[in-house]
Amino acid sequence: MAPHASGVGRAAGTLERMANAAGFGEVLRAERERAGLSRSQLAARAGLRPGDLSRYERGVREPRLTTLVRLAGGLGLTPAELVDRLEGSART
Repeated sequence: MAPHASGVGRAAGTLERMANAAGFGEVLRAERERAGLSRSQLAARAGLRPGDLSRYERGVREPRLTTLVRLAGGLGLTPAELVDRLEGSART
């Protein structure tokens, strides 16, 4: 494989992760607002720093599975419900 092709593949993977993170962030923010929680309140419920929550909402970072579980719990959702809402937003 040519060096350029592998670089393109890495770039495409990075763009896909960024799009996934942004999509998750939009859903996370919508669910937080729907629950009537501030960032600080959800961060406290999930055991996270408000700055980290902000980075997830802005799509700067993707949460690990353990963080997704904590965020779902903080929102009063199961992880499956949170993922279903993310998948639902991707279809629209």
